[in-house]
Amino acid sequence: MSDEVVKPSAPLKSPSTSRRIWISVEPVFKEGTPESLIERSENGFPGSYGVKYALTIPGKEFYFGSADLSELVNSGESLVILTATRNVKLWDINPQVKEAHLKTDDKGKVTHAVLTINADNFDDAERKAHNFLMPFLSWLSYHGDVAVDVKACEICENNTETRHWTLNALGDTRHITWTPPSDLNITSINSKLRKLQAAYREGMNAVNPFYKFLCFWKVVEGCHAYRKQRERRLKRSSIVISPLPAERVPSVVAGSDIYLDEAEFFLAYLGEEFSEVRKTMKDILRNAIGHLTPGRVVLDPDDYDDVGRCEKAIPVIKYIARTTLANEIVADNGPVLGS
Repeated sequence: MSDEVVKPSAPLKSPSTSRRIWISVEPVFKEGTPESLIERSENGFPGSYGVKYALTIPGKEFYFGSADLSELVNSGESLVILTATRNVKLWDINPQVKEAHLKTDDKGKVTHAVLTINADNFDDAERKAHNFLMPFLSWLSYHGDVAVDVKACEICENNTETRHWTLNALGDTRHITWTPPSDLNITSINSKLRKLQAAYREGMNAVNPFYKFLCFWKVVEGCHAYRKQRERRLKRSSIVISPLPAERVPSVVAGSDIYLDEAEFFLAYLGEEFSEVRKTMKDILRNAIGHLTPGRVVLDPDDYDDVGRCEKAIPVIKYIARTTLANEIVADNGPVLGS
């Protein structure tokens, strides 16, 4: 080892909106030492990985604007108390999971989950750890009738000591303006549209990715229902209906109103009409989240890939919801608030 040991750390840059992020840190050793000669990669190599989850009480602590990553994964807590034990072994038939334990504090409160896993790389280690651990947490939640979640995860590649963290990062701040720049007046916005803004806020506030997706989907559905009512009302009054702007994802990200740090989530949809994007998402996301129908596609929060699939779709459906709602506010002759 090097002469001086420094705790692993990394800068935490806020994403445009609050969401899960990944951070990797490779250790640096004194030149010429055996450790400095080990090949390393931020993706990781096949081998043994140690995985540590810090549990949390849902609603109490979830997003982080700054954090000591080492301390964060050691600060777990929950509402689950296991009496007369400090170390609960988790049993399953998965041969890639060498060991898995729930750890408790001196009062028996479950605080962490610790696993040792054989994996191909960091992503594979996180997938295998998530798919192994989450059914146990779901059992605890049901069996004890108690909420339990994870706030951070640290994965260490045992051979290289390279570390990978997953945590929920607090989104960036926003400068908001409106016209005129004095009292905030929303009396010109139809109360039905304000209900849609409330649904949008509900989506922004939601921390569960599945519920977050459904909230923004609800905004889009509500906008289209309101649009049909408005158009029928104008038609009965023989009022000419002004055409709405084309509702489609921009063809390129550069120069558009898509957040640059979310560009990767839009690549599969660039240039597509909103209606086509929604068709693509309806069965594999909206219905798969909203229904638990045997024999059909179902998204499962205990499944790592299902959670990732939903998280990647959230920026896109949020963009569609925000744009569609803005168009309805303009069409209804109300001001668009915010910038």
